[in-house]
Amino acid sequence: MANPGGPFQVQQVDIDVDDHWGPYEHQAHHAAAQQRMEHLQQMVQALSQQVQQMGVQATQQVQQMQQQMGMQGAQQAACRDKIPTSPSLGSDKPEEDKHITTMVYTVWKRKIAVWIRQVEGLVPAERQAAMIAQELRGKSAETIWMGLNSDTDICHVDGLTRIQTLLDKHFLGDMTATITQRIDEAMSYKRSPTQPLDDFIRTLKLKLQNLDEVGEVLPMRVRANLLLTNSNMSETHLA
Repeated sequence: MANPGGPFQVQQVDIDVDDHWGPYEHQAHHAAAQQRMEHLQQMVQALSQQVQQMGVQATQQVQQMQQQMGMQGAQQAACRDKIPTSPSLGSDKPEEDKHITTMVYTVWKRKIAVWIRQVEGLVPAERQAAMIAQELRGKSAETIWMGLNSDTDICHVDGLTRIQTLLDKHFLGDMTATITQRIDEAMSYKRSPTQPLDDFIRTLKLKLQNLDEVGEVLPMRVRANLLLTNSNMSETHLA
């Protein structure tokens, strides 16, 4: 039987396409999965580094806060060490306490005003009065601690005003009457014909000091004129 296709007969061959591309597709999927895994590993590593950096930063911030708190504590302690003691008034010794005159009290009040400016911002107002009261001695301490309640009067923002009100009454009394009386005593004091000049000058000086104590300081020209006018000095003494 003759060959239908002759000598050039083409043999039909079946080609399985899936079998041909299968290995390449498998490799591609494997490579993509490997890339995704590497990417995930990089992300995890980067996240881990960020967490570590955040931990380091948090530790540094805590250390800085601790240092700042330590510095603030040291500064506060230094400020407490620098707080000056309130000026004292009076004495526990009766012989010394009786020499606390109106002039001494007036000077003390001025010292207190300066002290308050020094401790402003360091000592609360309600503590200032308590610190002042603790430095009082003798009659001054008795006047305050027996006249005021320590909790409601002294430890109060108006404690200093209440302390000064009582001390003013104790030392100054009726200031208007006191000043008028002392001015009259000084201006009307005259030397008698039999009084020694030295005694007159010494007594007049004491009366002028009484005026000084209540804040009425006469000028030097007025003092000199008062001495010349009321001394009844003769021409011999004036020469």
